[in-house]
Amino acid sequence: MESISSKKAFRSARAETLNTALQAPLENRYLGRPVGAGLLDYEIYLRTSELRSLQSSPSDLVVPDEMLFQVTHQSQELWLKLAAFESVTLVEAIDTDDLWAACETLKRQVLVMRNLEHELGVISTLSPEAFLVIRKFLGNGSGLQSPGYFELLLGAESCNEALHQLLERRAAKLRDVYESPSRYRDLHHICELFLDWDAGFQLWLTAHFSLVRRTLGIDRTVKALDGFPTVALGPRTTKPLFPALWEIRVEMSRVWTREGGPTPGARPRSPSEGRAPSHPSVVASPLVACDEDSASGVRTGFRNRK
Repeated sequence: MESISSKKAFRSARAETLNTALQAPLENRYLGRPVGAGLLDYEIYLRTSELRSLQSSPSDLVVPDEMLFQVTHQSQELWLKLAAFESVTLVEAIDTDDLWAACETLKRQVLVMRNLEHELGVISTLSPEAFLVIRKFLGNGSGLQSPGYFELLLGAESCNEALHQLLERRAAKLRDVYESPSRYRDLHHICELFLDWDAGFQLWLTAHFSLVRRTLGIDRTVKALDGFPTVALGPRTTKPLFPALWEIRVEMSRVWTREGGPTPGARPRSPSEGRAPSHPSVVASPLVACDEDSASGVRTGFRNRK
């Protein structure tokens, strides 16, 4: 089928010239060699010729915005592949009690999720009109067919198992960790980073929900190409990777009472009143305190006990 864009000639001569120039290698005046021919070390190592050939050529695009659609989804698959790969590293670190390495990997997972979410902001500029044209060429394709998504779920499941086995090795229940965070500082820090990862995952799904709402619509009568109504995407946005880390908050809130609290507006009688108790004499691990990145305020790891 002839594409829409190939039927339409450029009205601007400058646009036509630029489009033609972008289809050929470009001379790099600093290197004195062309880039884009696939001959330079950078291109060979990253296989840029192969990578850049995975999108439709400009003359084959059904609408110009199809380039945006393809690049975004291919990029998402690569980031999801990375997240799944990092899960292997994370499991290894936790299973061997290398909590420093586990923290670093978890921080990376958080940033990967953030990047996935932000990328969807770009494709949200896609109009419903353009998407409905692209949609005709997708067959039954949908996010439920994403290999990266299911690899991420598998990786997260294994990481969740590793986390709970870590707690068992330390003879600590999740409730203990959250009710006495100063006693289990390293475990509490690890759990909170897991929660950050999970929160990022859910924000990414929420961004995807918003994207579908903008381009296709959310309703029981509107079905994705796999046959599921788009309204089914809503509950998925709040389905966590690590449910126990969210449930512990519910458990703690259920048993909370007002007893012992001051009258509204009154100041505590002593500086320590109203605070969670500390346990300075109890150390569950040689990693006892978290450092903070001075620029971002993000806890980055632990200081060794002196």
